[in-house]
Amino acid sequence: MAFVNEYVSDEDVEKYDLLGLEKAFYRDEPLGRYTWTRDKERDIYLRKGKGPGKENDIPVWVLYRQGKLSTFQIYEGEGSSRKVYERPYRIVWHFEGFWQNGSRLFSVPPKGELPEFFQALKEALTEYGALGVVEQIPETVVSFDESFNAA
Repeated sequence: MAFVNEYVSDEDVEKYDLLGLEKAFYRDEPLGRYTWTRDKERDIYLRKGKGPGKENDIPVWVLYRQGKLSTFQIYEGEGSSRKVYERPYRIVWHFEGFWQNGSRLFSVPPKGELPEFFQALKEALTEYGALGVVEQIPETVVSFDESFNAA
């Protein structure tokens, strides 16, 4: 099975303790329904969070795989489209780095697991497209800059 953008079921919210994860990140209740980009067969999911603080507007993302949560910051880098009507609409992802807030919930993959981590992340982001389950922009082309190879 491949990655799919979807709303998270109530059962999966509980199974993966997404409310606890939200509280660990933001110390408040989530707004709206949970969404993710998920490969159910491999038990991997990608979720976009919000920035860790007012001083930093780069969102923190979560990739869950092999029972571990890894948090990191990525953003649409140089070469990405700036207007939603551009065709093709281009997203060039830049990997800023792993992020930890002192919580034991989050881990950085060991160096030997990084190739598999980045492969799963690329697959998930390619399916995520522009806005995941919320909305897709026609003719979206997803790519990754050199930071995905150097991390």
